[in-house]
Amino acid sequence: MYDNEHIWSITPVPESSLSPQPPASQYYIVCGGSNGFCSEDRVREANSDTSWAVRCCSDTQRDGFIRNYPNTCPSNVWGESEINEVCYGEGQSAKTFEQARGLCSSINARLCSREELVKDCTRTSGCGFDSFYAWSDTPVPKSSSRSYYTVCGRSTSTLCSGGPRLADENELMAVRCCANTSRGAGWIKRSSSCPWADSEINGSCEKGRTFAQAQASCIGVGARLCTVSELESDCTAGTGCQFDHERVWSSTESGEEPAFIQRSCGGGYLCYRSSGFGDVNNNKFNIQMCKCISCVQN
Repeated sequence: MYDNEHIWSITPVPESSLSPQPPASQYYIVCGGSNGFCSEDRVREANSDTSWAVRCCSDTQRDGFIRNYPNTCPSNVWGESEINEVCYGEGQSAKTFEQARGLCSSINARLCSREELVKDCTRTSGCGFDSFYAWSDTPVPKSSSRSYYTVCGRSTSTLCSGGPRLADENELMAVRCCANTSRGAGWIKRSSSCPWADSEINGSCEKGRTFAQAQASCIGVGARLCTVSELESDCTAGTGCQFDHERVWSSTESGEEPAFIQRSCGGGYLCYRSSGFGDVNNNKFNIQMCKCISCVQN
């Protein structure tokens, strides 16, 4: 009668298997160049036990290290990809975080910070890694921080993929601002349903900013961050700084998604989306360009 029941044995379970294993720590990985063609966002999170490319930074000039982008890279930072003439970044040659840190240390250098990688301190430093994700030494903050939606600067961009995505407030994104009234020269109102928008803030293009920094920049010019709906409706598209192909901060926090979005997909079809974001890759109806989750005939 017990053929279909679990039966106790006398074999104890090893103590180690009962103890929960601590999760792997996380660090930011960054696409090697701002002109790179990585598969997802420029900055991502990765467990320390996964394997990615290795690029190193140095605070002093060293043989083989370069500094090709002094206008964006912080002063006194040099970058290199070849470590003892070896490239670590593709297939089995990719390294975990600790392995990457050890390799940089072996040549008296260090892993670069997230900011240094975003600002192209290692761009064109070799190994063809401008389109590979490389380790940074910047840890991912604990989940107690808040998250906000980021949106590609133009809905039809071919260099910035995917619909709205949540990002931790400490991640680095581009900045575009909105205002209900014109703030002066350079501000554009693309349609009657759009606010005024601009990308140049006091004459500067702000890229690689946290949410708080982005919000402060817009407030500083008497404006605000745009909502996710305004960004998805292309109210800021074409406003400068080549941010049409960058992820831009929105003011929309997690849990504050708009209830309804509608956009024409061409071919006599309309896309509708209720609360929540997502994509349907349906080439027949060109849904991916609409960034919607359902489609019906118009």
